[in-house]
Amino acid sequence: MRDANRAEEEASSVFFDSITNCEVVKYFQAEETEARRYDQKLACFEQKQVDVLHSLAQLNFGQQAIVVGGFTTVLAITAQHVVSGSLPVGVVVAIHGILAQLMQPLGILGGISLVPQSAPPLSG
Repeated sequence: MRDANRAEEEASSVFFDSITNCEVVKYFQAEETEARRYDQKLACFEQKQVDVLHSLAQLNFGQQAIVVGGFTTVLAITAQHVVSGSLPVGVVVAIHGILAQLMQPLGILGGISLVPQSAPPLSG
């Protein structure tokens, strides 16, 4: 994410530099050069953003696999105890109700941590 932020800053810097100095760019007929320079920086930024989204998708998949795996494990363990007669069915229903209620907030919390955030501006 830091690399993506840096690439965005570089692209913005080239853009604003070209706009700020547009008279000089026109004087030296460097419009195409400036456009190519900006396109290169923008392409770098776009690639960094794609990399960030790929890594977030992998992280999301991992989180979901852990949550579903944990829920399935609890389901299997409680089912074994019900079959052996050591756990009443009502307790199993309560356990699964509690787990179902926990899964939604955990999913939301995991989603919040996956949202890309820009670095705060440095104060100096």
